[in-house]
Amino acid sequence: MDQIRTWLLAAAVFLSPFASVGVLHALTGRDLGAGLQPAFVPLLLLIFMEFLRRLRERRLAPGEAIILVALLWTALAASLTWSVTDMGLAGERPWSKSLKQLVQWVFFVLAAVAAARAMERISWRPVERALSIGLLCSILVAVAAAISGPGAASLPGLDTNPSIASGSDELYLGHSFTGLSRLRGPMPEPLMFGSYLLAAVPLVAAAAMARRGRARWWRLATALLGAACLIATWSRGAWLGAAVATLVMAVPLLRAAPGRPRLRSLCIGGIAVAGAGLLTLSFLLQVAPWEMADLFLRRAGQSVATHDMSNMTRFWSWKVAWEGFLQAPIAGQGWGSYGFFYFRQVTGAASGAHFGWPVPNNFALLLLAESGIVGLSLWSLSLWPALRGLGAPSMRRVVLAGAIVGVLVQMATFSQWNLPHIWLLFAAGIAAGTLASGQAGVEEVG
Repeated sequence: MDQIRTWLLAAAVFLSPFASVGVLHALTGRDLGAGLQPAFVPLLLLIFMEFLRRLRERRLAPGEAIILVALLWTALAASLTWSVTDMGLAGERPWSKSLKQLVQWVFFVLAAVAAARAMERISWRPVERALSIGLLCSILVAVAAAISGPGAASLPGLDTNPSIASGSDELYLGHSFTGLSRLRGPMPEPLMFGSYLLAAVPLVAAAAMARRGRARWWRLATALLGAACLIATWSRGAWLGAAVATLVMAVPLLRAAPGRPRLRSLCIGGIAVAGAGLLTLSFLLQVAPWEMADLFLRRAGQSVATHDMSNMTRFWSWKVAWEGFLQAPIAGQGWGSYGFFYFRQVTGAASGAHFGWPVPNNFALLLLAESGIVGLSLWSLSLWPALRGLGAPSMRRVVLAGAIVGVLVQMATFSQWNLPHIWLLFAAGIAAGTLASGQAGVEEVG
């Protein structure tokens, strides 16, 4: 059974970046509205296997009680929207939207718990190999799209999931497009690809350090290319997450460095990697290295530009989410209600400031607006198993902590949560915390 869990988990990890693929749409040629991503299939089977195991054991693992309570509260918050009579842009009713969001949320939470329990019992190496190969494949897709240029047709089968809207694949600076590609790999949005890279790149780099010979070097090369791709997403939220994650990882690793020679080697190695990354990025974007600094500064400066529509949509969506929370601070407006509440609150230019359907563009504000302070508190507490034990003196745990923090920081700028890699990262944190406390398993999860 553990062998089956291993391969299911490895399949989910490998398929997690292919969020833009709608399985049913790709197979049937018709949009059935399910939004079934490839990674959902092995995760569903993993949930079923965990359910059978729990029937035999009839007990909750440590930390799961708070997750169960949080799920029940989310279900209660979902029921708050079922009496609302608003209509969505496509004629969708609040109860339908809320129920769909609730089903997806329950699925991902159960998948994260099932994946965490599997990680406590199986060998990590096949899963790490699947992660490394999946990252390499997603990089190849991103590079192929970048070479083709913005607006080029995607590979066959991609962009068949209309439940996740596609974003711009061309960098916009000042008041015009630049002709430079924003890498999005096999995902619908550059910022989603950035989120995946924040999770995958440090873990693959850490896995490389545990290998030798060619196995080490191709993983290091993959991690380096992934870091270059993260920059080339031009997602400012991903850049911020990467900066914070780097600090989170650098401080304990430098403290653990034995003596000045080791510290000097780390610094020289870091400078060399940064230089190689700059050259790689210049090649991917077909831009001279000396022009990159100007592009970075202009893109970073765009974060405070009042005329930038990307900024304005976030300001408006944050404001509406906060107003929704203030009107119902305990239970929120109801799970899945934000889009309907947005149109009740916003008029004028801001009413059109969305891409298909309004979203809060901040995960914490999403929880506050739709499930209230109780919902945010419960789900924040559920992070405790994922963070417990991550401070242990282990490079793998330090890197995992950095990956989790990086993704959480980036989610202050977007609120798309139905992405498998986010929940698999959460699962790895739960498993690492449990193993660190000595409650299960003997092999470290990295």
